[in-house]
Order: sequence, then structure tokens, then C-alpha cells
Amino acid sequence: IDPVDGTTNFASGGPLTCVSIGLCDEGRPVMGVAFAPATRELYLSIRGKGAYRNGQRIYGSDDSETSTAKTLSNSVVCFEFGYA
Repeated sequence: IDPVDGTTNFASGGPLTCVSIGLCDEGRPVMGVAFAPATRELYLSIRGKGAYRNGQRIYGSDDSETSTAKTLSNSVVCFEFGYA
């Protein structure tokens, strides 16, 4: 559970934060939920059941319904340095 995922954004007044909850069974991810209050987006993923954004099914790059697969070279990668 991460009650404020994006702590630096939150502390500086930025809107891009969320509440994240994950569930593992014997060390294996089973379910994840993330809610972003500023954008009112709710993401839910359950192993074997798919992933959803606000109740609509979404697909990852290895799903058959995806048009193009993403690679590291054509992706946006970011990380947080924490408080400066």
C-alpha cells in the first residue's frame, strides 16, 4: 500500500499523485489498484482477468489486441529523485 504514490508531486502541489495498492500471494503479484484523485482515474488489474481503467478494458503490449508493441527505445521512462 502506498497512500501517496508521487510524494514529491503531492508535497509541491502537483496533481499527479495516486493511491496504490497491490496484493501478492506467496510473493507473486495477484492484483493491483491505483486511484488518481486529480484525474479521477481508477486502474485495476487482476491476474488472469485483465486490466481496466475506469471500468474499460485496457491492453498491454503483449496482448493480441494491441496494435504495436512498445520497447524501451520508444517509451517514456521516468523516475523520482525525491526531495531536492
